[in-house]
Amino acid sequence: MAKYTVYFEIYGKFMKATVEAETEAKAQDAVRNRIVFHKFEKHKPKPTSGDSIILDFFNGFRKLP
Repeated sequence: MAKYTVYFEIYGKFMKATVEAETEAKAQDAVRNRIVFHKFEKHKPKPTSGDSIILDFFNGFRKLP
């Protein structure tokens, strides 16, 4: 096995990692496998332009005490 320094980018930040692997492709996979995902969140879609006019209209009313 040989040591490889793999240079990569995440969200515009350039990083590097040194790994031991048999080939360049396996070194790339080794770095990819180090990424740990902690949480996923599903976001609601934004309302379309027609919906936002209606929502803005109803959101303009104040609740009575």
